[in-house]
Amino acid sequence: MGNLSGFDKVIYELRRGLESRLSWLNSAYGRADVLVRKSQSGREVKYPAIYRDNENYLELLPNDELGNFSFVLLHDPKIYNKQSSSMSCYYSIVFWYNFNTVLPEVRDTERVIMEIVNALDSITYSCGSLIIETIQEEGRSIYKEFDYKEVHTQYRMQPYAGARINGVITYINM
Repeated sequence: MGNLSGFDKVIYELRRGLESRLSWLNSAYGRADVLVRKSQSGREVKYPAIYRDNENYLELLPNDELGNFSFVLLHDPKIYNKQSSSMSCYYSIVFWYNFNTVLPEVRDTERVIMEIVNALDSITYSCGSLIIETIQEEGRSIYKEFDYKEVHTQYRMQPYAGARINGVITYINM
């Protein structure tokens, strides 16, 4: 964990908690950035990506190579509470998965979402908290900040599915 602080420390604990509680989750990525690139037609395309190293980013749109994954988005504004020396903001955790590797015997989206919610609710944070407020399942909602047309048609139907968990994340400056 090194010298992580603030939201990054809470997100690190979140990632470790998800990885240990969801056996089907191949990768729990941290905070994603919204990047922009030019498409072949010249229009700007927004997509989620995680910084790797040496200015290299890993694109986090659905694809077979990433397997089942999640990533975190933090949304402005950040709200500072002087009395508790804490900072809060809205967050989204995006999950994308293949039913064939999660629940091969049945396509039960609600069961997967409840497994995710139970995992999130059971994580203990040393310096903050995570509150769940809403859950979204529609592809357009899951990737709403990004250019939805870039999510290939084959990834918007069975056996692929996703969820977006939204709420408030808080860290306490200790």
